[in-house]
Amino acid sequence: MILGALFAGEAGDELIHAARLASAIVALGGVPTVQGAEVAAEPTPPGMLQRALEAERAALTSFGPYSPTGRHSRASARSTACRHSALAGR
Repeated sequence: MILGALFAGEAGDELIHAARLASAIVALGGVPTVQGAEVAAEPTPPGMLQRALEAERAALTSFGPYSPTGRHSRASARSTACRHSALAGR
C-alpha cells in the first residue's frame, strides 16, 4: 500500500497549492486568467507515477530561477519528483 500512502500525502500537498492559487486569484480580482491543462488518464500505477514525475519536472522547469511560491516549494517539488522517480524505477 506504498502507493496509497504516497498519493494520500500528495493530495494534501496539492490541496495547499490549490488554496494558494485560489488566494492569488482572489487577490488579483477573482477571475482566473489561464486555462488548466488537460490531464490524461493513466490506468496503471507505474504509468501514474511516470505522469506525476513528468508533471513535477515540467513544473520545476517552468519555475526557472524564480518561483511564485518560493524556494521551499521548489525544494518540495524536487523532493516529490525524486520520490516519484524512485517509485517508478527511473
